[in-house]
Amino acid sequence: MSDTLNQISSAEGRNSLKQLQQESEALILVKFVAPHCPSCQTLTPVLEQLVTDHIGKIHLVVIDMTEEPELAVELGVRSAPTVILLKGRPF
Repeated sequence: MSDTLNQISSAEGRNSLKQLQQESEALILVKFVAPHCPSCQTLTPVLEQLVTDHIGKIHLVVIDMTEEPELAVELGVRSAPTVILLKGRPF
């Protein structure tokens, strides 16, 4: 596992998700958000605290559904916020 991934606890975008899946065996929380989503903002501190409490065991990747609609469809996401838990290595 790369040193960079040991330090990542929160990241954004499809590329970060792919990198974590390939290089990490830790759990990955994928949070799908949308602009101006108050529930997305409310959920943020809860997920960030979870990741902080379990550093090295879980990563958080935030995906903006408006920027990555194909990924949202691919994972069956229909609304924001949606949180999906993945195990490292491609699914």
